Amino acid sequence: MIYYGNGGFTFGDLYTMPVYLRNFYFRKMVDTKEKEKEAAEKANKKSAPSDKKLHRPNVNRQPGK
Repeated sequence: MIYYGNGGFTFGDLYTMPVYLRNFYFRKMVDTKEKEKEAAEKANKKSAPSDKKLHRPNVNRQPGK
């Protein structure tokens, strides 16, 4: 929770925190991370190209340069 809590808690805070509060914040953190994951997956689906073929850019090359 120290790492994934984005700096919200220190080791000392969690060590002295009552268990019911630790469980509460842990569940809130899990819910938040699941929502972030769903949002990222939705964004990835939306931005994924329909065809997987790469197209070369139309660049006119002049010989000798």
